[in-house]
Amino acid sequence: MRSLLTIVFLTYCAGCQQLPEPARVPAAARTKPSAAAEIYEIDSDQSELTMLIYRAGPLANFGHNHVIRAGELSGRIYMQPGLEESEFELRLPVRLLIVDDPDDRAAAGPEFSSAPSATDRDGTRDNMLGSQLLDAANYPEVVVTGKFEESTATPRVELTIRIKDYAATKTVPVTLSLQDGTVRVSGDFELTHEELGLSPFSTMMGALRVSEEIRFRIVVTARRPAGSES
Repeated sequence: MRSLLTIVFLTYCAGCQQLPEPARVPAAARTKPSAAAEIYEIDSDQSELTMLIYRAGPLANFGHNHVIRAGELSGRIYMQPGLEESEFELRLPVRLLIVDDPDDRAAAGPEFSSAPSATDRDGTRDNMLGSQLLDAANYPEVVVTGKFEESTATPRVELTIRIKDYAATKTVPVTLSLQDGTVRVSGDFELTHEELGLSPFSTMMGALRVSEEIRFRIVVTARRPAGSES
């Protein structure tokens, strides 16, 4: 008989439902750069988006925190003469999302020190890709776009994350570097399940539940194509 901990872990994603009336948006069109833009191709090996999801409630110790990583990013950064005109586009194939990889959990810190079994991880991933959550069969990608704000001491990006027919926008401070034909952008931010059109798992009248907030960590590295003008 499965323990409560295993049942909770397997049902986390299955318990996530779409909210009745989240804001719907048109499908994301691919960004069309101006003639003045310098194009940098995303380096998938050096780029990733990580989502940290936390347990909550009086019985939180019976659940797990979760780490979901998108490591197969594709897309471009379009750098303009003025930073505030620059933007980027990332595309994440949802079937390649990695759930609770042991190395990812170790890197995420002591709050992720528990060790879900391979069966737990596979079950959670299957539920996450199902029609009640990401619906990978009909929505194969999550799209992240960003527009840089006017240059200040701390660069800021207006990020939009599109999941299925919903979009959440957040302006976040980032670390930005441009050197030797390489652009690097990184930052941390939070969005709620509600902002993403989802409802977090909850059971036993909320005594065991998933926290509303999701913490995102994004690292993007992009390079000028070989042979392009500097």
